[in-house]
Amino acid sequence: MASLSDTSVNRSARPKRRWNLRAHVWRIVLILSFLFVSNRVVLSLVGAVNRYLGLIKVIFLVYPGSDEMYRRYSYFGMRDWARWRPTLIGVFDQQGSWGLMFAVAATEKNFEGRDAPRRLQRLYARMESIRKIIGAEEVRFAGVLPGRLSAHGVAVQEAEVDSAMAAMARGEAMVREQEHMDLETPVIVLDANTFVGQKLLRQLAGRNVYPVEGNRLGAGAVNKEAWPAHLAGKPALLLNVARTRTPAAYLDLLWDSVVILNEAYPQPARPVLEQFAARQCRFYHLAGAAGTAYPDFPWPYTDAVPCCAARINNDTELVVRKLV
Repeated sequence: MASLSDTSVNRSARPKRRWNLRAHVWRIVLILSFLFVSNRVVLSLVGAVNRYLGLIKVIFLVYPGSDEMYRRYSYFGMRDWARWRPTLIGVFDQQGSWGLMFAVAATEKNFEGRDAPRRLQRLYARMESIRKIIGAEEVRFAGVLPGRLSAHGVAVQEAEVDSAMAAMARGEAMVREQEHMDLETPVIVLDANTFVGQKLLRQLAGRNVYPVEGNRLGAGAVNKEAWPAHLAGKPALLLNVARTRTPAAYLDLLWDSVVILNEAYPQPARPVLEQFAARQCRFYHLAGAAGTAYPDFPWPYTDAVPCCAARINNDTELVVRKLV
């Protein structure tokens, strides 16, 4: 297991936003990728080279978790055109395993629309086609995409979840060490009835765990009946692996000795983190495995490859950032 000295666990300052010519140039480059690079002819050339060198192992698909994140990559006028079309936006290297990053402009709201089943099935087929053209070993999907694909009948692999669970097992141990918590410290698992939540519960078997299932009213609704209110005032570790919006829904129920470890994509927005700070809660974000991306992933994933894209084992160096 990696020691704390091998990871980023101290309070991590957010880089200052820079709106400059370089940002506009990068957006234009990605528009050119959308128009001229992300097609079968160019990708076939990349695939021919990769079959000779064998470097590219993973094809990774991301989507914008916020308007701010989308703005980093493109202009809003392009959104309708790029909503469901995968566009090559970069490459990453994690322990010598290279991957290609693709993105769509669709949001989580689009994944729940009436036409979502058809759109998602076509998106999955497109990504599998790209994988075969490139000669990569697997396709990885960011955020809620694996769950949404599975819900609509697409038989996806569980590589993203397996990587996230491997990282979470080590990440929570690292945070406990940093916060001087032992194995007897109560662990609260949010959205425990989700696919990934159930996997996490099995991983924590034998620990002092309090599962909080998602409210039947939907994402973002508080399940007060399942909340372990009797723990109030005691040290507790709160784990979130399913939906990034969920921890904020429970803000009013938290106390100052609660430590949050979030793995869900993306990280909470700055105003939400400030609310955690106001309650004197510590908030850690599991960014992923140490790696290099070109261009770098947006904060707080800089200098890391997200868990859903990384290949993680007991020797993998992790990046855990303390945001509050």
